[in-house]
Amino acid sequence: MILDLTKTIVDQMAVYDGDPEVSLKQIADITRDGYQNSLLTINMHAGTHVDGLAHMLENKPMISEYPLDRFIGLARYVNDNEAYINHGESILVVNMQDSSLNKAFVESIIKTNIRMIVIEKDSIDQPTYDIHKLLFSHGIKSSYEYASRGRCHPRSRHKIIRVWHLATI
Repeated sequence: MILDLTKTIVDQMAVYDGDPEVSLKQIADITRDGYQNSLLTINMHAGTHVDGLAHMLENKPMISEYPLDRFIGLARYVNDNEAYINHGESILVVNMQDSSLNKAFVESIIKTNIRMIVIEKDSIDQPTYDIHKLLFSHGIKSSYEYASRGRCHPRSRHKIIRVWHLATI
């Protein structure tokens, strides 16, 4: 099964606490102007997005420097309260049980070929962001606020085709 997990960008969509609000305003109308156009104001952490290694580590590539195939791959839906055993996937869609990823789970995935995790929440941990830094130091990117968890089933495998809006960090 192929899944696109991105959320639709809408005006005033939820953002990470303290970040600027999303604004999506129509600025031209077909009837009035002969074409349609909109103005989007969005920060890099709104909606479905990927945090690349440069988000919290110095001298690491920006998201725009990675080839697109790094964000496409076989994925498995897992719970973070269980040790992870790799079955050939490169992306994990993780059901977080708490406000931070389970550290034992994180330690089990950094020993594998996982290159990205995807969660429904807006962060994998809280300040001081130790889980972020641990994953990033092992080359594992993270994606947040994916859509439709109900379409992913525990222990099922999917081909993930897109998990972010434009981002540069």
